[in-house]
Amino acid sequence: MYYIGIDVSKKSLSVYDGKISLEFENVAGLKPFYRYLKRHYKDFDNLVFIFETTGIYSDSLREFCATHQIKTYILNPKQSHNFAKSLGVRSKTDKIDARVIWRYQSLIPKDRIQIPAIDQEVKMLASYLTNYMYRNPCLLCLQ
Repeated sequence: MYYIGIDVSKKSLSVYDGKISLEFENVAGLKPFYRYLKRHYKDFDNLVFIFETTGIYSDSLREFCATHQIKTYILNPKQSHNFAKSLGVRSKTDKIDARVIWRYQSLIPKDRIQIPAIDQEVKMLASYLTNYMYRNPCLLCLQ
């Protein structure tokens, strides 16, 4: 198995594959990231992405994995934070976070590695909710 640790942010994916750190723009389709993967990994059968759930910012990566049948382990951000503390990692940059996430591979239960499923109805409902909240910002205020 080839593990890739990915730190997801609003604008970019910080990627660490055990040898090099890279950064890709976090946009729908993730085409530059796909081209990189095709050049360096002949097939995606032995590839596992490890990344944190970061709300809507990780949705494009999750869809990318579902589309290309790439196995993932989606890490709880609190687990990642505690793991970094246990390693004594105090610095907090996207590049360092991607390396810490990559190191988490030894703790992953193998039965929890899977290709993500995208429920189109849930995706549609989430977009409706986002649109509704955007149009009614006073609903976000607790008064």
